[in-house]
Amino acid sequence: MQNFKLLFSFSLKRILKSKSFKILFFSCISINLILNLLFFGLLPNYYMISAAMLSTSLIGILFLSFLNINNIVAFIIQDSYSGIQGVQIRRGSSIKNIFLSKICANKIVTFLYILITYLLFLLAILPYNFGANTYILFNFSLGVFALVPFDLFITAIALFLSVLFKKYKISLSISWILYTLLTFQWLFGPLVFAFAPIPTKGDADIIKYNANELYKLSKKYKNGLSKSLINDYVNFNNIVNSADENYFEIYSDKNIDPKLEKRMKTYIYEMFFYEGLLMEFYNLLDLNKFETSVQDYLKNFKIDYINISINTDIDLKEDLNDSLTFSFLKSISEPGSGEQNIYTYKNSYFYKTSKNNYSKMDQLQTNLYYINSDNLRFKEFTDKNNIEINTQELLEIKNIFKDLFKYHYSWNKYKKLDIIREEDGISNKPNKYSLDNNPNYWVKNMKYSQGTRFFNIIFKQLLSEVNYPNSNKSEYEYYLKYQKLINNNYKWNPFMSLYNMFYFSGKNNFQSDSIVLQQALLPIADFRILYKENENDEEQLYYYNSRPFNIILTYSIWIIISLFLLSISYFIFNKMIYKKGGDQ
Repeated sequence: MQNFKLLFSFSLKRILKSKSFKILFFSCISINLILNLLFFGLLPNYYMISAAMLSTSLIGILFLSFLNINNIVAFIIQDSYSGIQGVQIRRGSSIKNIFLSKICANKIVTFLYILITYLLFLLAILPYNFGANTYILFNFSLGVFALVPFDLFITAIALFLSVLFKKYKISLSISWILYTLLTFQWLFGPLVFAFAPIPTKGDADIIKYNANELYKLSKKYKNGLSKSLINDYVNFNNIVNSADENYFEIYSDKNIDPKLEKRMKTYIYEMFFYEGLLMEFYNLLDLNKFETSVQDYLKNFKIDYINISINTDIDLKEDLNDSLTFSFLKSISEPGSGEQNIYTYKNSYFYKTSKNNYSKMDQLQTNLYYINSDNLRFKEFTDKNNIEINTQELLEIKNIFKDLFKYHYSWNKYKKLDIIREEDGISNKPNKYSLDNNPNYWVKNMKYSQGTRFFNIIFKQLLSEVNYPNSNKSEYEYYLKYQKLINNNYKWNPFMSLYNMFYFSGKNNFQSDSIVLQQALLPIADFRILYKENENDEEQLYYYNSRPFNIILTYSIWIIISLFLLSISYFIFNKMIYKKGGDQ
């Protein structure tokens, strides 16, 4: 054991004292951190993690290849010719200890680099307040550890070539050729997909997936909340649709451009019914302040020559009062007022996409908290509508909304609503009339929180997808047509297997994989397809494809092949030493 420690210490010091190692190590670490900070800080959400993992893996492959190829070849071949191995053997060192000490010293350095790279990857994301931070920190970042099987593999290759050819230049040249091939894995892996038309992965699939999960709950809990909301949503949607732009009437003493008049009606309708302000609309109706409030708001845009009124033939307030869905939304709404609203607006989804949109005061998490029997308003709602409260169902419903935020909304900036659009033929600076570029008036006068507004938007999009789903038939037909090509390339292409380890080492679920597929810098094929066996069957659940590869098996194959090559290399190395000793 003492002999092994001396050999190990000698090999380790040779690496650490090398000037080329020091320069390369600190250069790779520094460049990697700087690039990741830039990618996370400057690139759009949909490209930042792919770019960060690309740079991390390429720099890691470069460092590990340089260290393994140069050191292993030098340790095995040059030590033999220089007489270092002969001295070690004459001093009583066993061949096994000589072999293992060289490998272990090398692995200590490479594993340390991988660990530092992983920690720096985490460090690079921390300064930025992304809503998807937890996904990146505890899921996607695990792809960095794909460098471990790569490290073992390049070590095994360099060692095998060294003991096989016993020539420094030949071993070095072939090893670097293999490194070059592995570096271009980003092209060689997805290249096969160029032979098939690759559809763009849409993030709408994540909404559809969660809508399907909600539908599953309605089947599981026959008298529960999910079933009641799904059953009532069509009625609720009909009430909202009855209040189209004809519900609002515009009049003025001046001549109004017909395009502007039409757009104003549409804008007011969309603002209240599609931008999450339904509770505000109801509140203004209840206080008989709708017309005056909207007109005061329009004065902010210097559109003070327009008067707004509502069509009294439509009793929308009464219809909403009778709606189960509206009663639910009302029961979990969070009140807000004045200066507090202005403060909390800066943490909202409508101001800037960040993790604050979920967790800060009066944001989405607050509304989700109210979905429980301790909330008296919610308890009254469930009792009135004969809805069974099941704690597990409520928890699963909250998780659906949480997942929608984490996997969909946190990756997408809020699209601001304009009063005037370019297609109206009216001059308009970008977002000049945007609701959320002019929030001071309406935010201060809101009676409900920004979290309430955000919840209403998510709720409408989720329930609309449950009741009015978009067909995935064409996407699924494409997948069936090229299924064999897609699956085989993911399974058997060695360059794709390395790509898979870098990008799919996190959770094996539909939403995690969808994020990676959406953000791919190269056109890799989408293998996560939602489909129905019968598109015309409204009662049928959506199914989705699983991964065509097993990431644990992929890691295992790389490691087993590496260990196999290392074992053969040791056997040849052992024979080589004895043969040389016999010749002497």
